[in-house]
Amino acid sequence: MFVEPGEFADRSRLARILRDRLGPLAERVPTEEAPGAELPNLVIHNERAKRVLGWRPRPAETTIVETAESLRDLGLLEQRAS
Repeated sequence: MFVEPGEFADRSRLARILRDRLGPLAERVPTEEAPGAELPNLVIHNERAKRVLGWRPRPAETTIVETAESLRDLGLLEQRAS
């Protein structure tokens, strides 16, 4: 998987993006961090993907929302019954 480094900082931002943009579809997304040790920061190099594949990064928010919408469209996400 190729990702754009430096733009996306933490899982709480991911949760906020999903809840803000997808409403009820994202109601099961956790909003609090589980207790425990901090995960190490990843170092990601994407120059090879750019050079070999011609890949161009997209904004993290766009990618997150479109991924969730794709999972929904494929029937892989379930909404909670009200």
